[in-house]
Amino acid sequence: MLLLLLGGGLGIPLFSAEPGLPVVPDASTNVFHPVKPAPDDGHIAWTTAAMLELHQFLTQPFDSALSAKFFDRYLETYDPQHLLFLQSDLAEFSHYRTNLHHLILGPSTANLHRPGTDFQPDTTVADDIFNRFMERLGQRVAYVNDLLQHEKFNFDADERIVINRKDLP
Repeated sequence: MLLLLLGGGLGIPLFSAEPGLPVVPDASTNVFHPVKPAPDDGHIAWTTAAMLELHQFLTQPFDSALSAKFFDRYLETYDPQHLLFLQSDLAEFSHYRTNLHHLILGPSTANLHRPGTDFQPDTTVADDIFNRFMERLGQRVAYVNDLLQHEKFNFDADERIVINRKDLP
């Protein structure tokens, strides 16, 4: 069930965009329109977290340790080879690493605040990370296109590159 929740949660930014905003770059203008949380995203995240906490096989609390795992897997899904996100991006988002449970379940996770009360679950971090991913991806594509147009390549040198950057910073 955890795999199902993890797998399903990864696509949330793709499907939670407000109606009328394209998620993929517009082919005619090549402009990306950032996604924003939809009205039901907080409720969906709260329900998923509550189900995870109360009904999963291991009955683990959704605490800072589990928040860190979710955060790390979310980043790893977008940039498994560590090619797109900058160290400054990771530093900017690092305060969310152990606080996702506070954003989703509320300040007192023991009470499992329900949406509609004073507390409203916040899913903007998922959209912020996705938007930054799309920004960095666009920058990388522009850089490669510029290199292909203006650079003269010479393949005479005996050089090596690291193909699998998964374990590199």
